[in-house]
Amino acid sequence: MPDARLSLPKSEFEPTRRHIWLGASNLYLGFRLAVEAVRQLENQPVEVIATPSHGRSFGQPSRVLGRVLPGILGCGLWESLTQRPAVPTRAVITDVGNDLIFGCDAETVAHWVEQCVERLADCCEGLALTSLPMASLERLGPKRFHLMRRVLFPRSTLQYEEAMRQARDLNGHVQQIANRFNARLVRPAQQWFGFDPIHIRRRFRRDAWHEFLGIERTQQSRTTEWSLRYKLLRGRPHERFLFGRRQDRKQPSIACADGTTISLY
Repeated sequence: MPDARLSLPKSEFEPTRRHIWLGASNLYLGFRLAVEAVRQLENQPVEVIATPSHGRSFGQPSRVLGRVLPGILGCGLWESLTQRPAVPTRAVITDVGNDLIFGCDAETVAHWVEQCVERLADCCEGLALTSLPMASLERLGPKRFHLMRRVLFPRSTLQYEEAMRQARDLNGHVQQIANRFNARLVRPAQQWFGFDPIHIRRRFRRDAWHEFLGIERTQQSRTTEWSLRYKLLRGRPHERFLFGRRQDRKQPSIACADGTTISLY
């Protein structure tokens, strides 16, 4: 028998809850699991608005392998929010240390993050901000730092001592921002990270995103249907440049049969 919801008028199963996720590579790597988690949590159509991508900056354009994306502060997400109806909204901001490796100082990055938090504070009933994975970074050491920097960020010239100083400073700013805006501060667990000190290991990504989203894992997690896996792979952001050519995509980029929509910026 066909799903009865599919025969209802569209307005009866449009998203009634909104989740906004700002971040970079850890958001990209855990995106499918995060989508699974909120669909299971809400048990109703959900509107997801997110910035999942490797090397994403909060305040300046970022280039990775010929792909250029605008900074999170300058992307189309914010204008889109002003045009969407008001619905209960929750948000997560993560990967806040990404810009340090590109040479930005802690004060500048903290200012960018604070602007994002300030913009979201008025429209969100719940806001989570993740701190830097300091326990993982503190055990890194100079040799492994320079190896990881060459592998993950080959154009960076940041030195270990300066990187650690900036990371500690930024982490302090993040805690202050969370306190100022009454955001829930999530401290990444040390065991989430392995040799790579900043990317959450695959086996812990589900746990991490449940923690970011404030969801207790009291039941078996939903398995992503193959159609959604395919759609997530083909999802495209609102705006990007690929090898110098501008590409635009109307959002939402992904629509699910249950009414859930996913917009990428």
